[in-house]
Amino acid sequence: MNYKTKLNLCGLKATPQRLMLMSELSKRGHLTIETIYQTLKVLQPMLSLSTVYNNLATLTERGLVRELAIAGERQVFELAQKEHAHLICRKCGEILDIGADYAAIRRALNVPIGAKLEDGDLIFNGVCPNCAAKKRSKTQNANVA
Repeated sequence: MNYKTKLNLCGLKATPQRLMLMSELSKRGHLTIETIYQTLKVLQPMLSLSTVYNNLATLTERGLVRELAIAGERQVFELAQKEHAHLICRKCGEILDIGADYAAIRRALNVPIGAKLEDGDLIFNGVCPNCAAKKRSKTQNANVA
């Protein structure tokens, strides 16, 4: 389903700004407001930062975009998609999607009686494949020398 259709199904106009924003999130993944603004401003010089904020708020409210709750970080946004976890690389800061069985995770949680889970982010810290490969390469080179 294309972005115009998704926007229309949510009762929103498919404005050029919204279409560009969703396209950029689709291409580049997890982005801060500042990164989105700087990228889109090149494509549309008259774009204002408040337009980016307002559109992100609207798209998040309508469930088309998700804001990741990453402690100590600036706001990071992604297109809403199937539930998944995230890996944040402690070396380079890249955020990767990780498949996760959220239904099984919810069943395994010991939720207090009367409480209701509504939303949450499962975020792991670790090392991305690129940084792990660099470390392996350095280790192998050190062993050869």
